[in-house]
Amino acid sequence: MSTVVMNSTEVRKNFFAILDRVVNDGVEVIVENKNLNSNVRIIVDKLKVKKKKSQANILEGLYGSLKSEIPYNPDETTLAHELYAKSFLDKK
Repeated sequence: MSTVVMNSTEVRKNFFAILDRVVNDGVEVIVENKNLNSNVRIIVDKLKVKKKKSQANILEGLYGSLKSEIPYNPDETTLAHELYAKSFLDKK
């Protein structure tokens, strides 16, 4: 882990770039300001491993967010037959 010392004005001007370096590169930033009693350290508390979401987790996260014009029918086969018959009769 590398450490960078900066003054508070420089940190304010480049805050998001510095925050990105701290989070992604693990850089520790020490902010100096003459009006403060002590310096401020910006570090990542704990490095977390991002877990890859499985398709099941993604579907669970979407539960209830999708709306359909056709209400839920537990017997999808019957619904499919009705829709096929309706589309067949509409062609004539």
